[in-house]
Amino acid sequence: MLQYKYNKEKAIQLAAIICKHRGGRTDYGSIVKLLYLTDRESISKRGFPVTGDELFSLQHGPVVSHALDAFRHPFSHSHTWLEFFEIEKGNKYVTLKKDPGFDDLSPADIKILKNVLSEYGNWKFSNLRKFTHNAKRFPEYTEIESGRERIDPAEILRQANVSEEDIMKIEAECSAL
Repeated sequence: MLQYKYNKEKAIQLAAIICKHRGGRTDYGSIVKLLYLTDRESISKRGFPVTGDELFSLQHGPVVSHALDAFRHPFSHSHTWLEFFEIEKGNKYVTLKKDPGFDDLSPADIKILKNVLSEYGNWKFSNLRKFTHNAKRFPEYTEIESGRERIDPAEILRQANVSEEDIMKIEAECSAL
């Protein structure tokens, strides 16, 4: 299975841009969906994601795993996210409390995120959930009732018509990191 190197700083910076786009406060479900769509778009176009986060199928659709865990379990997972986001107790909303900037993001990373935000950035979580549950649009997603199942990014590459030979090269490059 293809595994990229996770870049927490890029994930935080993208999440902050998403949160700002949505008025500075939003549900974390929408953030992880939009991060998923950004990484998926990047994999399709460039062969690698922006964040390198692990991709999983969950009951509510495909998501990026580390970011979801950081929002769901902020005190046990990563204090770094808490430096930038206030995670409201008892609900699923987060507020951007400090801008992390975007020094780790390349212009190409930002362009991909802007494309995703222009298309889906104002959608409610329920709409994002319904959209990403579409097997024709997201055949890499596996419908599950509970738990989680890993999504192999190689499936996204195959959907983008990347050859098996090129996928093997990408896997070898990732393994060397």
